[in-house]
Amino acid sequence: MKENNKEHLPDEIKPEEPEVFEEKFPKKEKDKKTIAQFKTTIIQSPFPPPELLEKYKEIDPSFPQKVLKMVEEEQKHRHKITERGQKFALVIGLGGLLTTLVLGIWGNPWVAGMVGFTSLATLVGAFLESRKSDK
Repeated sequence: MKENNKEHLPDEIKPEEPEVFEEKFPKKEKDKKTIAQFKTTIIQSPFPPPELLEKYKEIDPSFPQKVLKMVEEEQKHRHKITERGQKFALVIGLGGLLTTLVLGIWGNPWVAGMVGFTSLATLVGAFLESRKSDK
């Protein structure tokens, strides 16, 4: 298990020190117990929370605008890649169906069936995999 290495983090975003609760027992000093509580935040949105933007603003007033611009550019890039992937899927699907048609007309029904099944199975598998990763 990796230990949290705070030395590599910039000062501005170092994790907060844990709260320490101590209980001393009257017996001996060696019976002293320390309990520490760590807080972890997981962000599932492409936009950082307002509190983090405020901390960035304390460092440099232009940072929040730069961060939001980066998020918007990343979103545009992802949409472009998705659109390109859909176009390639359409070309692959139509190419597979056209090949299946040509092979069927030329009297190769088994090969046509295999090519048709493979191209459709590939597209359906990719579609289902993308749906699973979206969830």
